[in-house]
Amino acid sequence: MMRSVDVFYQILLPLIILQFLRTLFLPTTFDMILLAILVFLYLSHVLGWFSS
Repeated sequence: MMRSVDVFYQILLPLIILQFLRTLFLPTTFDMILLAILVFLYLSHVLGWFSS
């Protein structure tokens, strides 16, 4: 189970970068909210907010 979670977070960083670039060129409210959610998910993993 933890391995699949780690794979998800490894895929999440490139998605954040692509979403950030998309937000720079075509900023919409949806893009900004999606970017904020992705960053929150990544930071929660890095800082261990939801780890047991």
